[in-house]
Amino acid sequence: MHITDLKNCPENYWELDKKFNAYFRGVHINYFLDSLVGVGLFSFDIVKFDKYYKKAFGDYEKGKTSLKDAINKKFGKKAVRLIETLIN
Repeated sequence: MHITDLKNCPENYWELDKKFNAYFRGVHINYFLDSLVGVGLFSFDIVKFDKYYKKAFGDYEKGKTSLKDAINKKFGKKAVRLIETLIN
């Protein structure tokens, strides 16, 4: 997992959560974060998100595609950029 400083994010946590919630069926971003949010840092668990995505939207790997491509196909480039912001 990658630890991100919220101060260096282009958006604050609440804006990220609002967008995340809108794209991914009402699930909040904190479901995939560790407990460092209270000190302004977070770590997004992409493995946990991948498991959630497969359960909520289907197993995209059956078609030999990546998670990034599956998100892009279903939600578009903005959703991909949101996930990339969380993991970079």
